[in-house]
Amino acid sequence: TILFFYYVIIHVNFNIKYLFNLYVRFCFVLVVLAIVQLISYILGFSFGYNYSWVFNKWGLVEGGLLGIRLNSILSEPAQLAIVLSPAVYVSVRNLLHRDHFILNKYQSILVLLVSLLTTSSIGLFGMILSFLFNTNSFRLRYFLFGIFITIISYNLAYNYIPEFKIRVDSAIGLWINEDFSFENTNSSSFVLYNNIHIAKESVLDHPFFGTSLGSYENMFNRYTLTRDVINYDFEFNKKDGNSLLIRLFTETGIIGVFFVAVFLIRCYVREDSKKQIFNSNSLISNALLMLIILSLIRQGNYMLNGLPLIFLLYYYNSIDYNNSTFQHLE
Repeated sequence: TILFFYYVIIHVNFNIKYLFNLYVRFCFVLVVLAIVQLISYILGFSFGYNYSWVFNKWGLVEGGLLGIRLNSILSEPAQLAIVLSPAVYVSVRNLLHRDHFILNKYQSILVLLVSLLTTSSIGLFGMILSFLFNTNSFRLRYFLFGIFITIISYNLAYNYIPEFKIRVDSAIGLWINEDFSFENTNSSSFVLYNNIHIAKESVLDHPFFGTSLGSYENMFNRYTLTRDVINYDFEFNKKDGNSLLIRLFTETGIIGVFFVAVFLIRCYVREDSKKQIFNSNSLISNALLMLIILSLIRQGNYMLNGLPLIFLLYYYNSIDYNNSTFQHLE
């Protein structure tokens, strides 16, 4: 899979900007399909919003603000939010800077609207990150404003979105009260809680180099709380850990996670605010970093949704920036 994506990059002569442009435009195709899904749901046209007649994982996900959580042609709303995150970053930048990089104003608004209508917490987190990175706003006044907006958003979501309220209540029950009753363990909150427990126990046993790639399922069987603390006859994210970071800690240990962190920092292209010049490499770097961060938090599969391509684009975007800077100095 990695070789395939590498040869794709070779095929376009390492034109990272061209590939990123294609990726964002494909994201907009997903957005259009999600809008069709929403309109079809409102009109009651089943074939237009429930795509399980094509693939069984393209089904309807009920809930959210309008009775449906948009997932387009991905398996779940959270995955759509993660895949769209680079386009979300571009859209936020376009609207804040009144720009039209790849997407115009109306396309950018649609991207943000669909991301919100996934009603995914990971999608909302990605939008907040996109705002912070686009405004260089890691400052006290923006931080306080962000807290204010977060409090308002939290109260609205808690009071008007039932599944959000259930997740919050179950998370409090697990993390604070350590209550393993059915209502607290039959949700995604317990999935995260259980996998963090597995990773912690695994790191304690194999701290530096982990248990080797592909071994997460073995560690799950050894440490899962579904075996001892609660007796369920089904498993939660047995192979992928629900989070790439959790899986990396388990399979590659502290050393592996350290090298991933070094890679992300070394290949990051920072925008130079002193030079009032648009830098597409910096924009691409930030946009791809959004997806990588969200995947580290929420996606535990190394290959899902073309993730190797994102890492390769992130790396070669840095190479492209360094080469262009060197040529400019010459």
